[in-house]
Amino acid sequence: MAIGIILFIGFLQIGLIRPYYRNSKLRAVTIVANRLEDDLIEQADSSTVQHALSIAVDNNVCAVIYNEQSQRIYLADTLGTGCMLSQYNEDILRGHFVEKNEFSENVTNSQTNQEMVIYGKKIEEKLGTYYLYVNSPLEPIDSIVTFFQNQYMMYTVLVIVIASLIGLYVGK
Repeated sequence: MAIGIILFIGFLQIGLIRPYYRNSKLRAVTIVANRLEDDLIEQADSSTVQHALSIAVDNNVCAVIYNEQSQRIYLADTLGTGCMLSQYNEDILRGHFVEKNEFSENVTNSQTNQEMVIYGKKIEEKLGTYYLYVNSPLEPIDSIVTFFQNQYMMYTVLVIVIASLIGLYVGK
């Protein structure tokens, strides 16, 4: 029975980390975009620009904002060569806004072979229209998965030792 529970917990911890991470990142990209919009479009001052950069760093995304004239007015690239936004022309990205004010597209990065999401949002304000794009990986870094595997193994050994000690104590 105990072995079955340990195996079940191992499956949950190791087997479901990738789908959980993916769903979490999809939600986080939308939240990051909304926070960047608040900081950079609605409140725009020097302190909010620094706050917007920390949001991008904390969430492992790259983000860019263009104005109506396709001039880049903001860039935060925490992914480096993994940022897909540098591989797309702004006109191509803007083509997604034909019928709606936001889009989300899953793509595979040819350089890192990693699945990523590109989220775009059209922001219409009094002073103009802006196009906000956020890019983030949808797969956890292998070191995270390894960390959870190692953690599971430590828990397994700990549970077996404690169960054995309890078994010896109860058996006497």
